Amino acid sequence: MERMDRPRPRSEGLSPSTARAGRTRLRILFVDYTVGFGGAVRSLARLRDGLEALEVDTWIVTSQTPGILEEWYGDGRVLTFRSLVNYRWLQQQRARRPWLARPLALLNAVATGWNYLKLRRIFKEIRPHIVHLNAGESPGEAMRAAEASELPWVVHARGFPVPAESRGRPDPYLEPTGAHFIAVSKAVGEAILQEGARPERVHVVYNPVDLAAFPSGSTGNDAPPGEEARIEALRGELGLPLDANVLGIFGRVVPWKGHEEALEAVLPLFREDPRTHLLVVGDAGGDPEGEELLRRLEEHGATRGVGAQLHLAGYRSDVEALYRICDVVLHTSVEPEPFGRTVVEAMASSRPVVASPLGGPAEIVEDGVTGFLVDPRDEELWRERVRTLLGDPELRAEMGARGREVVERRFSAERHAREVLGVYTRILRRVS
Repeated sequence: MERMDRPRPRSEGLSPSTARAGRTRLRILFVDYTVGFGGAVRSLARLRDGLEALEVDTWIVTSQTPGILEEWYGDGRVLTFRSLVNYRWLQQQRARRPWLARPLALLNAVATGWNYLKLRRIFKEIRPHIVHLNAGESPGEAMRAAEASELPWVVHARGFPVPAESRGRPDPYLEPTGAHFIAVSKAVGEAILQEGARPERVHVVYNPVDLAAFPSGSTGNDAPPGEEARIEALRGELGLPLDANVLGIFGRVVPWKGHEEALEAVLPLFREDPRTHLLVVGDAGGDPEGEELLRRLEEHGATRGVGAQLHLAGYRSDVEALYRICDVVLHTSVEPEPFGRTVVEAMASSRPVVASPLGGPAEIVEDGVTGFLVDPRDEELWRERVRTLLGDPELRAEMGARGREVVERRFSAERHAREVLGVYTRILRRVS
């Protein structure tokens, strides 16, 4: 990791256009409270690279593990930040051991105060123009530290806020009067507004996808060189017959992602055509309910006599390539999805999707054009949409090509960086 550069004197009221004019460069400090690898890490790494290409200086203060630091954040200005307590662990203990509420509250207060003081020192040293909070478990002290340092800040809202009636206390995202929000979808933005945020402070910017990792073109004449051979090799590695009709589900395996509902919906298709296979890519990420779900999926496959057609691939680092071995990609969340990264990645891979309309995917998929939107609990309609796509290669290719066009137009990393820079511009104009 590169040593942090000594910051230059702060210029009040700086705008990106002023920075590019040569007086000084815009400085953005990201605070990353996320735990483990996921879409938030990918998006932040892409955003950092995109902003640097636009001549914006960036720093990342993070509590991530060494492996993620090296792979995703290691080639920029990074400062490792170790909290006194893992907030996700703290939340789990509160739920499992309510009799420990008082000592856990004390531990939380001590950790919050310690983190607040450390962040104040970091802000004083770097003197950024904006503090950008990359979602996370508990960014309250980061916002308070930014406010005390008289720095504007923006929260990257990558999930839905907990409703006031459920949390029993004010949401730290909405307490400060100076908070701005970048929502990853209109659905998330509307949920933030319902919790009391001011409309002029909520900005919708969709997550990006790295188009270079997803070569355009489908199988056939427009496929990239060597594509057919790569697909054959991957199918062989995963135990998929070369003539298999492959349905793919990508992402973390947890109950609300709807893996069981998807399996129930496609079971009749397994029996109609033994060439139909379901590929599940992803693991539970340490979630106990997810681990139990994986066990049930394997058990269902065996007891229903379709174990040979169900493939649990687990965590894979080559997910971009695995999209390419699928004929249709399924997104089956039974609860609202904040964004729907796997939907965009499937479309970037020129693959049609059958997706749940709950949350972000409804803003991504044009029903009947780039795929189908179907409530995953409607098994019959879900099954019919999948059957239609499996039986019509031309329709799959047409939808896949249109999906790729949509991703190139709406979800490129370059567009994402420009739109976020536009949010910074509006924030700085308000405080100047």
